[in-house]
Amino acid sequence: MRTTTWASCSGNRARLSEAQASYVQALKVDPDYADAHYNLGVVLQDLGRMSEAGASYVRALKLNPQLAKAQNNLGIVLQDLGRTSEAEASYRRALEIDPGYADAHSNLLFALNYHPDKRCRQDFFRLPGV
Repeated sequence: MRTTTWASCSGNRARLSEAQASYVQALKVDPDYADAHYNLGVVLQDLGRMSEAGASYVRALKLNPQLAKAQNNLGIVLQDLGRTSEAEASYRRALEIDPGYADAHSNLLFALNYHPDKRCRQDFFRLPGV
């Protein structure tokens, strides 16, 4: 399950650019603001700038390792970049942080279903709580 923002749904790229500028400005004021790094990652992801989005999520996670939504979105970016095994690990980490995180469960199942090594699908059912 992929998440989208209002701005990307409405096709309002100008709003995404404004949002990006706002988060960049916020990070100039407080470079250790994990949520701003996460939100910048969301905007960059919506703009299709996956490598930059991934870097923002990694930075957010360095500042707050318990940010499950950043871990999940990092998985989406990695999967979009063709790095399925790393995406799988990212989704699993999101589920370690928040075992009830439905989006991460859905994304993990998707990654396992489309993993080049089809034997990985059975691993989904070894997760706690599944």
